[in-house]
Order: sequence, then C-alpha cells, then structure tokens
Amino acid sequence: MATTDLARVTGHTRPLAILGYPIHHSLSPWIHNAGFAAAGLDYVYLALDVKPEDLETAVRGIRVLDFAGFTLTAPHKETVMPFLDELTKEARVIGSVNTVANRNGRWVGTNTDAIGFQRMLELNGMYRPGMKAVMLGAGGAARAGFYTLGKVCSELRVFNRTAARGEELMRSMEPVKPEGALWEALPMDAGLLARHLADADLLVNTTSLGMSPNVDASPLPEGITPRPECGVADMIYSPPKTKLIQTAEARGCKTTSGHLMLLHQAVEAFKFWTGVDPDVPAMDAALRAGMEAQKQ
Repeated sequence: MATTDLARVTGHTRPLAILGYPIHHSLSPWIHNAGFAAAGLDYVYLALDVKPEDLETAVRGIRVLDFAGFTLTAPHKETVMPFLDELTKEARVIGSVNTVANRNGRWVGTNTDAIGFQRMLELNGMYRPGMKAVMLGAGGAARAGFYTLGKVCSELRVFNRTAARGEELMRSMEPVKPEGALWEALPMDAGLLARHLADADLLVNTTSLGMSPNVDASPLPEGITPRPECGVADMIYSPPKTKLIQTAEARGCKTTSGHLMLLHQAVEAFKFWTGVDPDVPAMDAALRAGMEAQKQ
C-alpha cells in the first residue's frame, strides 16, 4: 500500500481509524490517507481489527488517546451507539453510526452511508421525487438506503426473506415518511417481486448476494428481471459488476454499483471530521488503486 507518506507522520499528526472485524480488506485507509495528503492535513488513518466483545474497550482507548475520530464497519455500526456522547438526527433515525468525530472531547456519531447512497443515485440520474422503488433486503445496509429513498419515493417496497424484518425497518423510518407515500414490506416471493418490478423506476440490492467470492449469486430469483426503464443500484462494490448488474445491463437498464457509495460516504466523513471539502478525484483514484491491488 502506497497511499500514505510515512515521512510526514510526526508527533503532531492526529490519528483516525476504522474499527471492524475483520478489517484487513478495508479500502478506507486508501481513500482517507489520499484525501488528507491532497488537502495538506496532518492526519493519518488506520485500520483496527476489533472483536465485538472488545468494542467498548477500544472506544475508551481511542478516547484516552485523543483520536480525531473514527469510522465503523460491520459488525459495530449499531452496537457502538451507547458508547457515544451525542448522535445526529440521521444516526438516530437510521439506527446506526458509521462516523464519529471528536468535538472537544465529546464523541458525536453520525451516519454518512445515507448521503453516500444518495450521491451514488444522483450521479446516475436515479434519484427523483415521486419514483417507485423496490429494495431487496432489510438488514443493516438497508437502513441507510431506506432512509434515503423513503423521503422521496411515492411507493417503496422492501422484499426480504421474512417480511417482519422489513416491517420493523419501516416502523423505525416513520419520522421521514412523506404524506401519502405507500410503504410495503413483503416476503421474497418471485410472483410478488415480478409484479412490482413491472412498473418500478428503481431496484436496489442491499443484500450481500453477489459479493466476492460468491460472484455467481444473485438476489433476484431465476427468471425475474427488471424492465429496461428501471434503474438498478447494487450496494456491493466488489466485484464492480455483480451478476445482478450484468443481468440488468443485458436488459438495457442504467446501472450503478457500490463503488460510488463507498467513495461518497467517505467524502462526507472527511468533511464531518475536518470541515474541509476534500479532493474527491484524488480519493477516487486511491480507491480504484486499492481495488486493483486487492485483485492481485
């Protein structure tokens, strides 16, 4: 990895980190260290492997060491919340935290996954008021997606193996529900899914089906495909083109993968820590370099 110039790390350098388990695959150090270097900011960003049972101890240690902040990935986004001093509205409604900033010794948690997801859709012309969307999955990743889509969709349907989990997700998102919007939680039934995809404007995959190394898996049942006019967004970024994305492109759909979501949630985290607008192309180039390095 060559995204950090160790010669610039001194006794004044402020540390940040990502906490996860496992964490060694994380591309966040590539992204953030490139951003700090491009902006001339004296920070360094590390990846720390923290087991679930050690999370509270790790957060206490980071507080004592006066880190400038940290980010979180699975399995810590929800369990970290009791250890923080303050939560933003986004974090409270979504029910998870992926970014924490040190505000004069107070730890403030927010969620930048939602705005990262929104930017991914906006950059591909897939985010507009009044659209009809179908979301696959109701797990942790779905929370940020539902928060984003729930504010603008006239109809939003969540398909999950158990509809009850989708119903719980919808109840937690009531604070952002527009008047007159239709939300439904449905079981993963091929017939129901085909019916609602027939007039959907957007299909979003929030599940891990299709993620490396299981690249031949798809969240769609055999024989079910979106219409050509339906945009398809997959939160997975490795591989860059999942089986779902390949299927959608073969149908003529506009598509986007999780690469842009990963990038733009990092951009928002950078701003939350520093108050500085980062060099997004530099961060994107580092992310792409990291993705290439992981292929080797």
